[in-house]
Amino acid sequence: MSVKHYAELAAAGKAARRKDLRGCKDCKDKMLDRMGAVSEAKGLNVIPVIPCHNESDRLEDTLRHLMCGNVLGHIVVVDDMSTDKCTRRCMRDWEWSRLERKGRITIKRGTKIHFIRNGRRGVGGSRQVGGDLAFKLGATTAFFLDGHVAVDSHDVIDCGRIAEERMAIVQPTCLGWQVAKTSRRYGGNLGWHERRILGVGYVKRRPPPEDPRWINKDLLQVKGLIGANGYAVPKTVWDRIDGWSTECGLWGFNEQLITTKAFFANVPLICDARKSSRHYFKSARKEGLEISQTAYWYSRWAVLRYLFSDRTFIQVWLPLLRARRCNTTLWDAMHAPKLLAARDRYLPLRERPEVEWFEEFLPGHQNLWEGKV
Repeated sequence: MSVKHYAELAAAGKAARRKDLRGCKDCKDKMLDRMGAVSEAKGLNVIPVIPCHNESDRLEDTLRHLMCGNVLGHIVVVDDMSTDKCTRRCMRDWEWSRLERKGRITIKRGTKIHFIRNGRRGVGGSRQVGGDLAFKLGATTAFFLDGHVAVDSHDVIDCGRIAEERMAIVQPTCLGWQVAKTSRRYGGNLGWHERRILGVGYVKRRPPPEDPRWINKDLLQVKGLIGANGYAVPKTVWDRIDGWSTECGLWGFNEQLITTKAFFANVPLICDARKSSRHYFKSARKEGLEISQTAYWYSRWAVLRYLFSDRTFIQVWLPLLRARRCNTTLWDAMHAPKLLAARDRYLPLRERPEVEWFEEFLPGHQNLWEGKV
């Protein structure tokens, strides 16, 4: 999808949002000649999964972009109990009443859109529920993206094809929703963050051609996933990494979680430089999600408790977590039976030792972990 099209769509404003969610006709006509290439991918079924919370009118734009071209059969939207009626804008009054009553409905706008709204889960839990439904619907790959990301439906299909061919998690590059203001981002890097302990930063410049991370001229192997890009996860990979953990389901630290699980499962992370998504960055958002500091830090405590053994958590992570945020609520949460049961189920699935993770992602901080793992 061209930059010009994004600019025209943004300028249309309220008039564009009043359209029924059947896709953009101008864009659809231009893409009809590409449908043959998609239909040749026999056995490929990619279903987008969109967790959302208070997305205002951006969810409507996200769905409209995905339905351009009518090449996606299903879309899954998991509403994490939004209070701004972002999902209600996407359906008729009687459909909204039915969703409120039943918690899950399917509406057809050329593409079948499955809405789920039956509890507060956070982004991890929402992605888990949405991914489980997508694979029950017959998906071979689920494409996870935020409710404020615009991405071409054909790029979604192509990322899914590459992910299945390479048994990897594949993401497009990322641009800002505001066309003229941002540069392209090539995936992310997981590493040390002084305040947050672990952070995933953008690769903001295209690496030179001689960089060994290039698999070929279009595919770049990266060391971190960015939710702003969106990413395709095949069913076989989903099973190997055990999906997201519903026990670590607050809105935060999820990219650190899934990047680490992919590393332990020997699943490569790839950025396709030919594809792009557009993300409405939080710096431009006046509204959004507000959580307490305890809830914010619970995500970090829970994810690190879930991913690593008792010895590593106690000797490496616990002193760092205590130095930043510690109270009885967090301490009790780390001993919750559900979290410990999920951790015990996950740890035997790992295919690589923890020391390799530290050597890969924290090579310059041996003082933190050397001799402790």
